[in-house]
Amino acid sequence: QSLDSANEALKTSVQSQHSKDELYTNLLKDYRSLQDEEQRRQRAQDEIQQRLMEEGARVKALEALKHREEETIEHVSQVLKGASEEHQANSLKYQAQIQEMKTGQEQLLKQVKQETDELLSHLHSRDTILAQLQNQETERARRSDWLREESEERLASAFQMTERLQQSLDSAN
Repeated sequence: QSLDSANEALKTSVQSQHSKDELYTNLLKDYRSLQDEEQRRQRAQDEIQQRLMEEGARVKALEALKHREEETIEHVSQVLKGASEEHQANSLKYQAQIQEMKTGQEQLLKQVKQETDELLSHLHSRDTILAQLQNQETERARRSDWLREESEERLASAFQMTERLQQSLDSAN
Protein backbone atom coordinates (compact mmCIF):
# COMPACT_ATOMS: atom_id res chain seq x y z
CA GLN A 1 0.00 0.00 0.00
CA SER A 2 2.91 2.37 0.71
CA LEU A 3 4.27 1.56 -2.73
CA ASP A 4 0.87 2.39 -4.27
CA SER A 5 0.84 5.69 -2.39
CA ALA A 6 4.33 6.48 -3.60
CA ASN A 7 3.36 5.58 -7.16
CA GLU A 8 0.26 7.76 -6.91
CA ALA A 9 2.33 10.65 -5.51
CA LEU A 10 4.87 10.19 -8.30
CA LYS A 11 2.07 10.14 -10.92
CA THR A 12 0.59 13.31 -9.41
CA SER A 13 4.04 14.94 -9.40
CA VAL A 14 4.61 14.07 -13.08
CA GLN A 15 1.16 15.42 -14.00
CA SER A 16 1.87 18.55 -11.98
CA GLN A 17 5.22 19.03 -13.71
CA HIS A 18 3.51 18.58 -17.09
CA SER A 19 0.90 21.21 -16.10
CA LYS A 20 3.67 23.56 -14.97
CA ASP A 21 5.56 23.07 -18.24
CA GLU A 22 2.40 23.72 -20.25
CA LEU A 23 1.61 26.83 -18.19
CA TYR A 24 5.16 28.09 -18.61
CA THR A 25 4.98 27.52 -22.38
CA ASN A 26 1.69 29.47 -22.56
CA LEU A 27 3.15 32.29 -20.48
CA LEU A 28 6.20 32.41 -22.73
CA LYS A 29 3.94 32.61 -25.81
CA ASP A 30 1.94 35.44 -24.18
CA TYR A 31 5.14 37.28 -23.37
CA ARG A 32 6.45 36.95 -26.94
CA SER A 33 3.09 38.11 -28.27
CA LEU A 34 3.32 41.18 -26.04
CA GLN A 35 6.83 41.90 -27.31
CA ASP A 36 5.67 41.60 -30.93
CA GLU A 37 2.74 43.94 -30.25
CA GLU A 38 5.09 46.47 -28.64
CA GLN A 39 7.43 46.36 -31.65
CA ARG A 40 4.50 46.91 -34.05
CA ARG A 41 3.30 49.82 -31.93
CA GLN A 42 6.78 51.38 -31.95
CA ARG A 43 7.09 51.02 -35.73
CA ALA A 44 3.67 52.65 -36.21
CA GLN A 45 4.65 55.50 -33.90
CA ASP A 46 7.96 55.99 -35.79
CA GLU A 47 6.07 56.10 -39.09
CA ILE A 48 3.66 58.70 -37.72
CA GLN A 49 6.59 60.84 -36.53
CA GLN A 50 8.24 60.57 -39.96
CA ARG A 51 5.01 61.63 -41.70
CA LEU A 52 4.62 64.57 -39.34
CA MET A 53 8.17 65.74 -40.06
CA GLU A 54 7.60 65.43 -43.82
CA GLU A 55 4.33 67.37 -43.63
CA GLY A 56 5.99 70.03 -41.48
CA ALA A 57 8.74 70.45 -44.07
CA ARG A 58 6.16 70.82 -46.84
CA VAL A 59 4.25 73.45 -44.88
CA LYS A 60 7.44 75.44 -44.24
CA ALA A 61 8.40 75.27 -47.91
CA LEU A 62 4.96 76.54 -48.97
CA GLU A 63 5.08 79.32 -46.39
CA ALA A 64 8.55 80.38 -47.61
CA LEU A 65 7.32 80.37 -51.21
CA LYS A 66 4.27 82.44 -50.27
CA HIS A 67 6.48 84.92 -48.39
CA ARG A 68 8.87 85.26 -51.36
CA GLU A 69 5.93 85.81 -53.69
CA GLU A 70 4.51 88.49 -51.43
CA GLU A 71 7.90 90.22 -51.25
CA THR A 72 8.22 90.05 -55.02
CA ILE A 73 4.73 91.45 -55.49
CA GLU A 74 5.44 94.21 -52.97
CA HIS A 75 8.77 95.01 -54.64
CA VAL A 76 7.21 95.12 -58.10
CA SER A 77 4.40 97.31 -56.79
CA GLN A 78 6.92 99.71 -55.24
CA VAL A 79 9.01 99.86 -58.41
CA LEU A 80 5.94 100.50 -60.54
CA LYS A 81 4.67 103.12 -58.13
CA GLY A 82 8.05 104.89 -58.15
CA ALA A 83 8.24 104.71 -61.92
CA SER A 84 4.76 106.14 -62.33
CA GLU A 85 5.70 109.06 -60.09
CA GLU A 86 8.92 109.65 -61.99
CA HIS A 87 7.23 109.47 -65.35
CA GLN A 88 4.02 111.44 -64.94
CA ALA A 89 3.90 112.02 -68.65
CA ASN A 90 3.36 108.29 -69.13
CA SER A 91 0.97 107.92 -66.19
CA LEU A 92 -1.86 106.41 -68.21
CA LYS A 93 0.46 103.77 -69.60
CA TYR A 94 1.83 102.95 -66.15
CA GLN A 95 -1.63 102.91 -64.58
CA ALA A 96 -2.71 100.30 -67.10
CA GLN A 97 0.39 98.25 -66.24
CA ILE A 98 -0.30 98.61 -62.52
CA GLN A 99 -3.88 97.45 -63.02
CA GLU A 100 -2.60 94.48 -64.97
CA MET A 101 -0.15 93.69 -62.17
CA LYS A 102 -2.92 93.96 -59.59
CA THR A 103 -5.05 91.57 -61.56
CA GLY A 104 -2.11 89.17 -61.73
CA GLN A 105 -1.50 89.66 -58.01
CA GLU A 106 -5.13 88.96 -57.24
CA GLN A 107 -5.01 85.82 -59.33
CA LEU A 108 -1.76 84.82 -57.67
CA LEU A 109 -3.19 85.54 -54.22
CA LYS A 110 -6.30 83.52 -55.11
CA GLN A 111 -4.07 80.67 -56.21
CA VAL A 112 -1.95 80.90 -53.04
CA LYS A 113 -5.13 81.03 -50.94
CA GLN A 114 -6.52 77.99 -52.76
CA GLU A 115 -3.27 76.08 -52.27
CA THR A 116 -3.19 77.12 -48.62
CA ASP A 117 -6.81 76.01 -48.16
CA GLU A 118 -5.98 72.68 -49.79
CA LEU A 119 -2.95 72.29 -47.56
CA LEU A 120 -5.00 73.14 -44.47
CA SER A 121 -7.62 70.62 -45.56
CA HIS A 122 -4.88 68.04 -46.02
CA LEU A 123 -3.45 68.89 -42.60
CA HIS A 124 -6.91 68.54 -41.06
CA SER A 125 -7.29 65.13 -42.71
CA ARG A 126 -3.84 64.19 -41.45
CA ASP A 127 -4.74 65.34 -37.93
CA THR A 128 -7.93 63.24 -38.12
CA ILE A 129 -5.94 60.20 -39.21
CA LEU A 130 -3.37 60.89 -36.50
CA ALA A 131 -6.13 61.06 -33.89
CA GLN A 132 -7.49 57.73 -35.15
CA LEU A 133 -4.02 56.18 -35.01
CA GLN A 134 -3.54 57.51 -31.49
CA ASN A 135 -6.90 56.02 -30.47
CA GLN A 136 -5.82 52.68 -31.93
CA GLU A 137 -2.50 52.98 -30.10
CA THR A 138 -4.33 53.65 -26.82
CA GLU A 139 -6.49 50.56 -27.41
CA ARG A 140 -3.39 48.46 -28.20
CA ALA A 141 -1.70 49.71 -25.02
CA ARG A 142 -4.81 48.84 -23.02
CA ARG A 143 -4.88 45.32 -24.51
CA SER A 144 -1.16 44.97 -23.89
CA ASP A 145 -1.63 45.97 -20.23
CA TRP A 146 -4.49 43.49 -19.90
CA LEU A 147 -2.39 40.67 -21.40
CA ARG A 148 0.51 41.56 -19.11
CA GLU A 149 -1.76 41.49 -16.05
CA GLU A 150 -3.30 38.21 -17.20
CA SER A 151 0.17 36.69 -17.66
CA GLU A 152 1.26 37.87 -14.22
CA GLU A 153 -1.86 36.34 -12.66
CA ARG A 154 -1.24 33.04 -14.46
CA LEU A 155 2.39 33.04 -13.36
CA ALA A 156 1.41 33.74 -9.75
CA SER A 157 -1.16 30.94 -9.93
CA ALA A 158 1.46 28.55 -11.34
CA PHE A 159 3.86 29.39 -8.51
CA GLN A 160 1.13 28.82 -5.92
CA MET A 161 0.27 25.48 -7.52
CA THR A 162 3.97 24.53 -7.46
CA GLU A 163 4.24 25.40 -3.77
CA ARG A 164 1.13 23.37 -2.93
CA LEU A 165 2.41 20.38 -4.87
CA GLN A 166 5.78 20.68 -3.18
CA GLN A 167 4.06 20.78 0.21
CA SER A 168 2.00 17.74 -0.76
CA LEU A 169 5.15 15.89 -1.80
CA ASP A 170 6.93 16.93 1.40
CA SER A 171 4.02 15.76 3.54
CA ALA A 172 3.75 12.53 1.52
CA ASN A 173 7.41 11.80 2.28
